Amino acid sequence: MTKAENEDCFASLFKKYRLRSGIETLKDFGDLLAKEGIVYEDSLFTRWQNGERVPKERKILLSIIKIFLNQKGIHTEIEANQLLESAGQGYLTESEQEYFSPTFRDVSYKVPIAGLGDLLRKYRIQKNSSQLEFSLSMGWKDNSQLAKIEQGIIERPSRQLLERMSKILMLQNREKNNLLLAGNYLPTKADIVKILKPIMRVLENWPYSGVLYDFCWRVIYINKKHAEIIGISEEERQKVININPAAIEMVFDKNFIANRILKGKDKEIWHKNLLRFLIHFKSLHKTIIKDQWYLGLIQRMMKNDLFRDLWSKTQGATRDIVTTRHGRKVFITAKDKKRLNFNIFIVPLLEDPRFEIELYTPADVYTFHYFQKIS
Repeated sequence: MTKAENEDCFASLFKKYRLRSGIETLKDFGDLLAKEGIVYEDSLFTRWQNGERVPKERKILLSIIKIFLNQKGIHTEIEANQLLESAGQGYLTESEQEYFSPTFRDVSYKVPIAGLGDLLRKYRIQKNSSQLEFSLSMGWKDNSQLAKIEQGIIERPSRQLLERMSKILMLQNREKNNLLLAGNYLPTKADIVKILKPIMRVLENWPYSGVLYDFCWRVIYINKKHAEIIGISEEERQKVININPAAIEMVFDKNFIANRILKGKDKEIWHKNLLRFLIHFKSLHKTIIKDQWYLGLIQRMMKNDLFRDLWSKTQGATRDIVTTRHGRKVFITAKDKKRLNFNIFIVPLLEDPRFEIELYTPADVYTFHYFQKIS
């Protein structure tokens, strides 16, 4: 990168991490830096943020990283290295990594370490393409835009741009879909249609319940056996397939079989499972909480009394290692109120990991024989 490009990248990262840290003004930042024994006029910070100057002393840069780490503005070693690299200071040394490592461990679980930019860079290097070579192939005059994407300054380029980059890198479908997943790009109807035809056969041939989801936990397909268990008609099943509602919309619906018939201890257990489900859902979707589909979903769900009550209980909660989406599930059949026990497991699709199949197997002899009767 040229000197001007480095300054521009440092400026963008400095502003991004400052705002993420909740440091509202440059004066507030100066006060925090002064506590580290470094005192400057606020005007210098303005020049940093405007791309006019870049701090060159490593001690100053490490103090900046320390401030952003303490304020939860920098989450990972990768982000610390990006800031150092944008100032022309390479990466953290082993001793620096050791000094900061307790802080990295404390916050790194909160965000995914490998994002879209990291994965794009990995694929570009695998294809033996330099930043400049790739940028020129894209029709860009320099590599500044690509650098910002790879460093996470531009966190989510348009899908059209990502498709074009994938084509120039000659990525396989699976690689392109990995990028789409890393960038949290919601599958389109065209994506769903493409994946649905072969998966429908798999699910309908499965001898027990089976459901296809996307990574946002929208229900893409329900096989007929599962539809019978949860008590929805063929017309309702087709409506689900066409609309693709979020799973939480279905399980919190007042007409959902468990919400209609469970009483006493069974109802209490069901609500505990729903709470764990919400905690897991909220944890997985932290990176897309600003997406319109997500905001719209939560806004709609707040009209549901049970959802609103349990959602308030997720504040500050952490998810279990085992969730309601893995391990064991119990269903009360809609038709004859029989209790069925299942083991479940999740299978991400190899060709497009934005989709995954939830497959059920009987966990007891009674459940096995129940499916023998309805087959």
